[in-house]
Amino acid sequence: MDWTGDYYIANGFQVNTKYMLHYVDVPVEFLFSPNFDWGRPYVGLGLYAGDLVNGTIKGPNGSRSAKIGSDATDDFKPADFGYTFSVGLATKVGFLLGVDYQHGLLRIVPDGAEQSGQTKLKTHNSVWGLNIGWVFKL
Repeated sequence: MDWTGDYYIANGFQVNTKYMLHYVDVPVEFLFSPNFDWGRPYVGLGLYAGDLVNGTIKGPNGSRSAKIGSDATDDFKPADFGYTFSVGLATKVGFLLGVDYQHGLLRIVPDGAEQSGQTKLKTHNSVWGLNIGWVFKL
């Protein structure tokens, strides 16, 4: 397992390694939601900012906490920023169903000293979400 945080295309992220990263994201979306007799479909587009709170790297040789920072020896950068897209439906009776997608525009692996003939991985976050709920009218 590569514990250095220097991930290159030649050796990349280890196949049998699980990276669990926990972010706090704040999305800001513009929603379009027309009103019909049967409900309100919605489509949203916007931006989000995220902060990496903690993370764990589990591999064949054990597990450890991810090093968060912008130095070459850190595993992941602390900040993320990108776009978000949502689509869904709120029915007249109150049932809500939707999906959303977030894609990071910033690389999450810090820059490091590149090894001869190797290119640094261009790693970005991407997240799919499912929303199921009930809308209460006040």
